[in-house]
Amino acid sequence: MLVFGICDDQPLACRETESRIRKFIESFKIEYEIHVFHNGEALLKYDKKIDILFLDIAMPKIDGLRTAEMINKKNDELILIFQTGYTERFQHAFKVNAFRYLIKPVSLQEFDEALSDALARILSQRKLMVDDERRDVLVNESKILYVESIGDKSVVCTESEGKLVSAKTLKYWAGVLSCAKFIQTHKSFVVSFEHIRSLDDAALTMTDGTKIPISSRNIRAVKSGLNEYIQKTAKGLGACSGA
Repeated sequence: MLVFGICDDQPLACRETESRIRKFIESFKIEYEIHVFHNGEALLKYDKKIDILFLDIAMPKIDGLRTAEMINKKNDELILIFQTGYTERFQHAFKVNAFRYLIKPVSLQEFDEALSDALARILSQRKLMVDDERRDVLVNESKILYVESIGDKSVVCTESEGKLVSAKTLKYWAGVLSCAKFIQTHKSFVVSFEHIRSLDDAALTMTDGTKIPISSRNIRAVKSGLNEYIQKTAKGLGACSGA
């Protein structure tokens, strides 16, 4: 679940930002929610993690810069995008680790580019805990090549840690892995678009040389999903596709 936050004391600005987020996300099968706050105090009282925050600077009581400084202490992985009319606060914004600094009125192109870059960063940095037989291993999702079903267990093949034997089923991994980067090709395999080297009508070859079968009912979805992924990643964001 991807969580967006919008903090601005102007209701119209909040509605416009929310509308832009929904319009951008609607072409991707990404589960998300949006929380709107009209002042820094309300945002700071929110006790759940926010992934991407759109934040104004000029707000009553606690301004956006002070709010950002305080929220960073609770969530150091937050991607912070300022939307403000203050051109002169640019340097201050990056002292609180701003990802982007957008000057109002923000064009749709600027907004979409900032959001695309933010999502690409999240997808590239996402980590998962794999319950290997010997130990629990924290693995960057981008390092997972594929997952294979072996009986009631799974083998998670990674670039960084080799093959990890998980007690969890393939169904579990198919649900946990990002639909923006993975697809189920066969009843026994879920693969990473990023690590596909080539494919034909019966199988695909991964970057490590492994041949992965493609079921006849999934071949169209796999080809379509891979084409979408290539097109979207060329713009900085992986597309979602299902089995």
